[in-house]
Amino acid sequence: MEVILNEAEQKIAKFIGKLRKNNAEGQGYKSTPYGRNIDIIEAESVAAEMAFCKLANLYPDLSPGEKDNDADATTYYGKTVDVKQTPYQDGHLLVKPVKKIGDVDYYVLMIGEMPTFRFAGFVSEHDIIKPGKIKQTGYTNSYSMDQEELEKDLNKLLAEKGGG
Repeated sequence: MEVILNEAEQKIAKFIGKLRKNNAEGQGYKSTPYGRNIDIIEAESVAAEMAFCKLANLYPDLSPGEKDNDADATTYYGKTVDVKQTPYQDGHLLVKPVKKIGDVDYYVLMIGEMPTFRFAGFVSEHDIIKPGKIKQTGYTNSYSMDQEELEKDLNKLLAEKGGG
């Protein structure tokens, strides 16, 4: 499933991305872009969140500052979602090892770059946050899943009932 953001959505993603980067830096967080431009990384992350929400008919959390939780979106039935993005077509879903059960209910992987993203699938927190999923991923260790391991039926995620 592919989603294309229009020009206005792209401008919003760039604006919110810059606000988030500036807010984080203002609180002393260091950006680690791994050779990529941090402004682009932040804008692409916001754009991926917006693309997922557009696909799922949800409203993204566009807060530029700290949020009450790690969720980028909440489903109609109260399930929380953290959207991850990679520009690499064969990329993996990567979740930082500081994440723990209870942070969000699901992790979603969106593949692509502005303006076009592809929904690669999702996984529950219980299926990715476990010792067997920790892998060396470039500069650090992360929980990691191949795209083939991800659930592809978005309707299953959207129909899941109960709060997170």
